[in-house]
Amino acid sequence: MPFRCRFSLGLLALCALAAVPARADIGVALADPTTIGVSEWTHAGHSLVYLSGVCADTPVHARLCAPGEQGSIVTMYPDFHEDQPYSWNIVPLSLYLEGSLVPGERLLYASHNVKRALEQHGRATFLRPVCNHACTDQPHSYWHDLVGSTIDRDLFFFVVHSASSSDELAQDQAIVDRLNDAPNRNQYRTLTNNCSDFTRGLVNSVFPHSVHRDVLNDLAMMSPKAAVHSFTTWAVRHPGLDFYTLHFAQQPGDMPRTGVARSGTEDGFHMKKYLIPAALIGDHEVAGSFFVAYYCTGRFSLYKQYARHAVASTEAFAPEPTQASFKPQPGPLTSNLILASHPAARDLAPAHPTLPDTQTETANVLGNSAQWARYRQQFLAMASSPEAQAILSAFEPGSAGTSSVVTNTGEPGEPALAGSLRPGREAHPHRAAIRKVLFPTAFAQAAVSIDSQGLPWLAPGDAGPATSVPFRKVGLSSANILAPGSDPELAFTLMLGRVSYALLARDHFRETMPEFQQDWVLLQQCFAALPTHPGLNVAAATPATRATQSSPAGQAP
Repeated sequence: MPFRCRFSLGLLALCALAAVPARADIGVALADPTTIGVSEWTHAGHSLVYLSGVCADTPVHARLCAPGEQGSIVTMYPDFHEDQPYSWNIVPLSLYLEGSLVPGERLLYASHNVKRALEQHGRATFLRPVCNHACTDQPHSYWHDLVGSTIDRDLFFFVVHSASSSDELAQDQAIVDRLNDAPNRNQYRTLTNNCSDFTRGLVNSVFPHSVHRDVLNDLAMMSPKAAVHSFTTWAVRHPGLDFYTLHFAQQPGDMPRTGVARSGTEDGFHMKKYLIPAALIGDHEVAGSFFVAYYCTGRFSLYKQYARHAVASTEAFAPEPTQASFKPQPGPLTSNLILASHPAARDLAPAHPTLPDTQTETANVLGNSAQWARYRQQFLAMASSPEAQAILSAFEPGSAGTSSVVTNTGEPGEPALAGSLRPGREAHPHRAAIRKVLFPTAFAQAAVSIDSQGLPWLAPGDAGPATSVPFRKVGLSSANILAPGSDPELAFTLMLGRVSYALLARDHFRETMPEFQQDWVLLQQCFAALPTHPGLNVAAATPATRATQSSPAGQAP
């Protein structure tokens, strides 16, 4: 072969390698427990594997990622209830987290109807090759958990980079070959081959001995908490792997708040229904062994470990901007222009700039108490404006209205806001007022539809042909909340509820500061888009008003 041809082929090969994303991160993920399956009793949660360089060709076939793709989640469940009894599924990261196939789209509100709509859309699109005929809507059909998991649970990712850049492509290819070449047939066993065992096998194939069981605290079983505990301990001992952590908070809305994942002895130590009976058995040996095992080797706080190595998801993934995606760029100049564009905000803008934090402070993933306090003060200024009060009172006559009764018990199964508030913090001068600005009750039961681009829309009330009230809907993602057709008053109300939730939530249940700042910019853009006399359209579309309009004159509805 002539030298020029060989040189050209070599150059093409180098270009092809350069096009492959230069990142081969692999991580152990833990999803907080829900009330479905064994986790209802064990509170163990669910174990998954995050792969930045491996993507899903189909739910049962992996491939190397193309440039700009975010990677995937691969996991095992007892039974997906798909067309065949598969052992594992692999899905795009965005589909798993947000229920969207478009990376970068952030879901802004969660309800049962939102979850069902996104699941059915995911089933009809990406999951169709494996979920075309036999898939059912039974509660234990775990294909549901592959779509929009942040709607009903918190997730923590514990991630490392590959050992060196030369190993990245080989590492990803080895994972692809391992997944595609082995038989994918369900052999799930709760005690010996569960989701955590699957995680251990896959991660250890890349980093041997990085994931192992906790014999003492989990009674020789492999548990999700043991997987992240052992992997974190191993990763910290290898600083060259650039260990980092991610947290994806449960979306605010009307979904029950999940519990916190625990190990075996940790669950027994914290749950009175287990600890008290154990203390009554045989001279307290059982209770004492739980106490010793947990305090000596079992203590591992997910949030504390996350906080030590936290990275914002916006930095970890950083998808390429697209025209279909709304990517707010927080900044004092931008936000002041947004506020100044609305007549009613002229007095608010100078005294309350949108993003008071410097660039250095913004880089703080978790934020600090002073930052959150400033945002609470600014939020109250906006929520108490005549425009906001007109809209909120129109939704819930006589009060701002909330979507659920708020308590401070923090027990699993309560509404999303209820389990996330700090006990004893109502005395704060701002919190009592912020608690009144949540989601209207009309949002919880509102119909949800998915458009041709896969974006969710919420319709709090369709007046129907009996009245002259127009159909009103609002976009539920960062891509369509400000899109044409999204009602500005509904959008502003939705963002008020989302921001108020973040300002009240405990650390474990709150989104990161960069994510919150994106929400803050969205809130102010929605405020700037309000009509001159807000609240009139909302009042016209409320059920009571629609019933009055549809009734004969002089008669009660």
